[in-house]
Amino acid sequence: MKIGRKLFLWFGIAAILPVLVAYFAIRVTNTSDNRFEELSKETIPTIRALEDLRFTGLRIVSSTAEFAWIRAETKAGERGEAAEEERLIESGRESYKDALKRYEDLVSKFFPDEKRFFEDIRNAGQELQAKSEELIELKSRGADGPEVLEKKEAFEEVEKAFLGVVDTALAHEINEFAERDRKVQASIATAVKTIVTVTAFAFGIAVLLGIFVSRSISNPLRELRDAAFKIKGNGFNTRVEIRSKDEVGELARAFNEMAEDLGKSRHELLEAQERLVRTERLAAIGELSAGVAHELRNPLGAISNSVYFLKTKLSDGDERVKHHLELLEQQIQRSSKIITDLLDFSREREPSLAP
Repeated sequence: MKIGRKLFLWFGIAAILPVLVAYFAIRVTNTSDNRFEELSKETIPTIRALEDLRFTGLRIVSSTAEFAWIRAETKAGERGEAAEEERLIESGRESYKDALKRYEDLVSKFFPDEKRFFEDIRNAGQELQAKSEELIELKSRGADGPEVLEKKEAFEEVEKAFLGVVDTALAHEINEFAERDRKVQASIATAVKTIVTVTAFAFGIAVLLGIFVSRSISNPLRELRDAAFKIKGNGFNTRVEIRSKDEVGELARAFNEMAEDLGKSRHELLEAQERLVRTERLAAIGELSAGVAHELRNPLGAISNSVYFLKTKLSDGDERVKHHLELLEQQIQRSSKIITDLLDFSREREPSLAP
């Protein structure tokens, strides 16, 4: 793979990794948002509806008790404060109906398994309002004594029952809220953990991929550098291993070819240098031979002349003397031939093709 493609692949993966992290972040965030949305749209409004039911029920109770006390303490014809309390009781009943309707809608939509709580609250609320109306009717007629006391006690019992069922439902919703809040917190913690894990994984992948790409480029270049230093130290047999088909592999192939060419060139240069040294040595020997030949030819000529003179003077002499003179003459001719050969060797000749 070419270096450009390697870098493009690395940058492509490096670009995809943040997208991957963002995908997981969005996914786990959506999960947390859904859980929080369930908490904010289901459980919290239900708790508020129950708190409103409790408040409006207590408002009906307090207004009913206040109405009974005012009727007991107010003279005939003075109905101003009692009328105000009747108005507050009616307002409380309307608020109670609204809160009960909201609670019914929430239970029907989100918590069908909690319908029993709604039925208990509805029944207890109806009983509470019925007892409140009975007590108000008695006090409106001016009744007093055991009958009113009995109604008050019954009203208090109904109040306790109503608050009991409301508190039971409220406690259940608070526990439900705590459980859902725990799930939301767990979802947030899971989201953070997932994002951190995915980010660390993506970072590790990017680092490992970067190390792989950098080493796939730097290691062959480092080998080429070391091989170049070896060639600098006359290590012309140095070769690098070709591990890839990218630009670095092509560079390694060209380097090996260059090293081989340099080795051949150096070998040829050494051979030429050796031939030049031999030629210079032969030239020096030729010059020396020419000098020696010139130096020997003169005394050898004198000796040859002396032998010739002796042979003419001793032509009738002893045969042994003649024999030795002939041997001497032969050796003089031989030496003269050697000198001639030396002179021929030392002379420069034009090159000629052999037949």
